[in-house]
Amino acid sequence: MLQELSLNMSMTENSEIGLAEKLKSECFPNGKEKNPKVSAKILHHLALLYKSKSSEKHSLIQSVALLTSAILRHPDNVKEIQADLDETCSFILKLANATSEAMSLDTHVEKLKERISTFRQTTEQAIDVLTPIPDYCKGEMLREARNKKVKEVSMIGQMVAEMYADLMRDISDCCEELLGNPPCKFSLVGMGSLARQEVTPYSDFESIIVLEEGVQLMERYESVLDYFRWFATLFQILLVRLGETPLRFLTIPCLNHPTDPNRSWFYDAYTPCGIRPDGFAPAASKNPLGRKATSKKPSSVELIKPISEMVKYLNSDEDLKNGYHLADVLTKTCFVSGCGQVYKSFSQAVDEVMYNKTPNEYESGRFFNDIQSNLRNFGLFLKLGNSEWSETLDVKRLLYRSCTLFVSALGKWYGVREASCLEILEKLMESEVLTRDRCDQMKLSVAIACEVR
Repeated sequence: MLQELSLNMSMTENSEIGLAEKLKSECFPNGKEKNPKVSAKILHHLALLYKSKSSEKHSLIQSVALLTSAILRHPDNVKEIQADLDETCSFILKLANATSEAMSLDTHVEKLKERISTFRQTTEQAIDVLTPIPDYCKGEMLREARNKKVKEVSMIGQMVAEMYADLMRDISDCCEELLGNPPCKFSLVGMGSLARQEVTPYSDFESIIVLEEGVQLMERYESVLDYFRWFATLFQILLVRLGETPLRFLTIPCLNHPTDPNRSWFYDAYTPCGIRPDGFAPAASKNPLGRKATSKKPSSVELIKPISEMVKYLNSDEDLKNGYHLADVLTKTCFVSGCGQVYKSFSQAVDEVMYNKTPNEYESGRFFNDIQSNLRNFGLFLKLGNSEWSETLDVKRLLYRSCTLFVSALGKWYGVREASCLEILEKLMESEVLTRDRCDQMKLSVAIACEVR
């Protein structure tokens, strides 16, 4: 198949490094492409190399992403790329022992795109009618206007989270349809902004797969895991096929190396950034396939586990060993699909670990170090004070993360089980950690940050 491509390359150029070098020659120093129609053909070629690494499920997802991104660049050989995309998806379905053909994936992706378009329109309409706070408001009128703003933003957050989870549930159902009935009870669990009800119609999906307790004792446990590994692979392929996963998030080693910043040079500015799986970078990888081993972290992490195995990541030593804050994200989750009872049992197990103990000296020190680090990295006024007027600022980091990270940390320290920042603040007020005035002020800050986000 490689010989059929229009690129006339030597055997050296057909290698991954050779293709990366050729792509680099077609990019500006900042990693952006000079001519996407030309670079699309190189991405096409690279995708077929990644398809050949069929023993690596991450590589199969990267192959589909490369082909999808190449098509978005509208090159002259777009029909060839589409044909290879269809063939690659059929190849993956065959490896997974799926019951359907690639055509069913295409149909499902198109339906998802229509639903996402409606989802975004609904969200925009809800934001457009948010009640502004008039400049002339004072006293009790100002308090009422602020409380109304908080309530409206909270309702929008709940609505968006429900619609987003419904989309993910639909993809989960599709994966079950492709692979057949699951071999045990399981729960697809959402994390991050979805669990906090702060997700947007452009957010990535952070998730884990929790299996029913006792499945690890079955003789066919490895085949059970294999089913859910393919489930996770197909799930991410469906997300990638939406065409909203920039290649930089997938940590393709020859383009964006996972551990060497000097070898991370490519910036995919042509693929829209929208609904997608969580990235493959070592500091991300909040998806069931987890994180691949690297030179700095030689042990891989898979987030497909029975309840008792999953909650081990809440242990301080285990969390530190894995080094990407799994404990933080596992404490705030939500049910997406599968068996509700499995999720309930998992949630109870998390509560038993996290909320029935007194923080020790190590955990206290780490907590305050994390808060100080977050304030340095995301502090609004500190960042603005050190910025040039011509510098581009990351509004999400400055307005949203600076506010919500601090509130989430307070909730964790005081043992608040709720995930939403607004709910955390309410609980802190009820327990007299915050006064009513301070609570209202912080709620307004969170509401404005979420509205801007």
